[in-house]
This record gives sequence, structure tokens and C-alpha cells, in this order.
Amino acid sequence: MHREFTFRRRLIIGSLAFLLTADAGLGVYSWRLAAEPKTPEEALARQTRQLKVLSGEIDRANRIKADLPATMADCDRFEKSLLPANTGYSVVTAELGDFAKKAGIELLGVSFHQTEVKDRPLYSVEMDAGVSGNYLGVVKFINGLQRSKDVYVVESLALGTERPESGQGQPAAAGDLIHVRVRLRTFFRTNG
Repeated sequence: MHREFTFRRRLIIGSLAFLLTADAGLGVYSWRLAAEPKTPEEALARQTRQLKVLSGEIDRANRIKADLPATMADCDRFEKSLLPANTGYSVVTAELGDFAKKAGIELLGVSFHQTEVKDRPLYSVEMDAGVSGNYLGVVKFINGLQRSKDVYVVESLALGTERPESGQGQPAAAGDLIHVRVRLRTFFRTNG
């Protein structure tokens, strides 16, 4: 008797779950039908709006296609304006040193890591440089990088401070030196 009651109970619960699921499905279907236009004029207006959106996208794609040769020429001009890999390292090192000198700070060293750019005649060159000086000098150095005719992407800055030994425990003064580790990226064209 207990088994029969358990079976009936499971059958009733299963049937109830099926009916609730079917009711929810019919409710969603009914809601979608109610959301669609009821008259042919409303359907035409909705389709006309969709046609305008799609026509605008097609026009935009055609403009992009028409501008593509000019864009490719601009990309080629940009690539040709990059420094060649065989002289780029010395030019970049000299330019960073010049920026540091003009800003009145010390360039502590530059290290390079080169990777080839896939499907392009370019190298991506990651640089780590250290500079030391006052805050204003460091800002002038960064501004020099931004205004350079060559391409420099400043990826990160890490800041540290140094105080004279006699001033340990005192708050930092305006004349304290700051050390900044700058991570940069530039691009060189291959020598070919």
C-alpha cells in the first residue's frame, strides 16, 4: 500500500510539473504573439524600419570598402615612417637620453625585448627604462615621449622615492628624488 501511495504521489507531482511547464510555454508564446503587429500596416512599418537600419549598414560598409585603398596607403606610409630595426635601437636610446637631459633628470638604463609582429614587416619592441629626478622633470620626460615624432606607447609607470639618509623618518619634501620605472613599446620596420 505504501508503494502504491508513493507511485501515485510521484505521478501527480510529475503531471503537475508537466502542466506548469506547458502553461509557461504557452504564456511565452501568447506574449510573443501579442508583441507582433496586429495589422498589415503595423507589420509594414516594422519591416520598413528594419529595412532602413539594414540599408544604413550596407551604406556604411560600402563607404568603408571605398575608403580601404586610402586606409591601406596610410598604413603603408606609417610603416615606412618607423625606424629601421638595424638603427632603431641606437636612435631610441639617444632620443630617450635627450629627453632625460632636457627634463633635467637621469636616465638609469634602457633594456629592450623585441618580438616579430605576425603578418607584418614589423618588430614590436618592449623597453624598460629607469629615470630618477624630481617630479617636474619626470613629467617633462613623459611629455617628451608623447610629443616625439617617433611612436612610443607608455604601457606602465612604477614609482619609488628616495630620501637622503639624514632625513629618514621625515615626510617627503618637494626636492626629493623619485625613481620611475617606465615600460614603453615602440615598433621598428624590418630591414628588408
